[in-house]
Amino acid sequence: MKHLIEEDRGLGTAYERYCFYQRLDALAREYDVESMLEGPVDGMAGVAGVHGVGLAARGVEVTSAVPTEAHAEVARGIYAGSPHARVVVCGEDEVASLPRADMVLCYHALSFVPDWRAYLASVAALARKVLVVAVCNPDNWGVAIVRGAARLRGVHVEAPESWQREVLGPELWRHGRVRDHIYFDCPWWPDLQVSPGQTLGDRVKKLFGRGGFKFTDTHEDATVAERFVYGVGRWPYFGGPGWQDELLPALLKHPAFEGASRRVQARAAHLHAFVVDMRPRTPQARRRLATLEG
Repeated sequence: MKHLIEEDRGLGTAYERYCFYQRLDALAREYDVESMLEGPVDGMAGVAGVHGVGLAARGVEVTSAVPTEAHAEVARGIYAGSPHARVVVCGEDEVASLPRADMVLCYHALSFVPDWRAYLASVAALARKVLVVAVCNPDNWGVAIVRGAARLRGVHVEAPESWQREVLGPELWRHGRVRDHIYFDCPWWPDLQVSPGQTLGDRVKKLFGRGGFKFTDTHEDATVAERFVYGVGRWPYFGGPGWQDELLPALLKHPAFEGASRRVQARAAHLHAFVVDMRPRTPQARRRLATLEG
């Protein structure tokens, strides 16, 4: 994935980013994380390689691996010269050259690599304490819209196997102990499998055409989507320019299902993540692994 995205665009992307920052911070505290590694493949619809900004701000040593020097320049600008952040250029076939870390993040990367099992094994080998693997949620109600639209065009759409709990979960047990499975990014608007650089409105236009159909990331006036543009010098997820006057009011205005029951989250969440304990296996975990392999 070498397509360069220089900004997060649209409330949908901003909401996803904000939600995951909260989740990642909670996990880092739970596992007493002192170092974190992300990348080099990042399927985020916005800027790549900047999931560790909040952790670096509170002293966690973050290594961000990105695919090109252009990506690195953008990421360094958003990390804003933090003494706890280091951005390096690394190809997806060079993961073994990266340093080990307490926490390793694999964010929506598995559907963008030729062999997702091999890529997963390479990043898992670098995690000392915890591996976090986030993928799209194929059970999201919005995915049904995509499948329905495809069927109208005579096309069968199936979610990649790396998104599916029953496939990804057992594969992760081969590398460590799966401690948790969480849903996040649960706004009221549907997930339409937005690609890096796309907004939700772009995706709808591509699926349904432009013929009089007006749609933006917030289902409001088209100019609203242009307000939520965040990059170097304006990264409001932790306060600063754009937080009080724009992002916070939008977060308060739009209802969400982050605190709903797990059953509701399973249908509303755009993404889900596995949390894998990579510390030495307990006897119970070894028996669990033997059962899965047997």
